[in-house]
Amino acid sequence: MDLKRTAREVLENVGGEENIISIMSCFTRVRVELKDKTKVDEKKLKEADGCQGVNWVGNTV
Repeated sequence: MDLKRTAREVLENVGGEENIISIMSCFTRVRVELKDKTKVDEKKLKEADGCQGVNWVGNTV
């Protein structure tokens, strides 16, 4: 797995850097709090290398 490529894919598919409020790493998960969750391409996000699922809690993916 190319971690830099995966990070770029995630960044692009959550609406870009300008759409991110905060990012938190939690063991096996990355939590991204977003300004506008409608900008997320969930289908492409699920296809990112290493992604095993997408879960939502409010504006956090």
